[in-house]
Amino acid sequence: MDVQKMRKIVPLAGAVLVALGLISATTYTILNESVTFSDYGGVIIETLSDLSVTQKGTFKAGSAISAAGTDPGSPVIMSSTMPIATNGLARGDWYFRVDVSATGTTQANQKYKVEVLRWVSTTNDYNTIATLYIKSSANPTSSEGVRVYAKLPTPPGASETFMVLITRVS
Repeated sequence: MDVQKMRKIVPLAGAVLVALGLISATTYTILNESVTFSDYGGVIIETLSDLSVTQKGTFKAGSAISAAGTDPGSPVIMSSTMPIATNGLARGDWYFRVDVSATGTTQANQKYKVEVLRWVSTTNDYNTIATLYIKSSANPTSSEGVRVYAKLPTPPGASETFMVLITRVS
């Protein structure tokens, strides 16, 4: 192939690749369960080694879910059915979900406080969006856990940062 043809093809191929990249970048949706991190963060999870925490993402509620685990006196008990701890959702509300599971070192009948915080870029700080309470069973196994649904006060943006803090309370 001669040099003249190569000089015409290379810029054209580069432009096509840039266009394809822009098209694919604009087709991302928040519901695809992929995690996209902004320049300032992602998901920060601070917990003890006796629990496993898995970030699931942001979702829109398909039905109303009553509040559960909002009172330290009534924590949601971990089980293999993965019950829900939430500050309450109406149909159509957006929420952030993490799954908290027992591990081989989880103590029996241990109560935990789960705090979910959301980064607010206008104040450059985190705001608490949910404080929930969960408890391990009398004989915890790694198949037991709780789904934590923290209601978002506003719909999620294209880039979000959350922090999950879990501490023992008894």
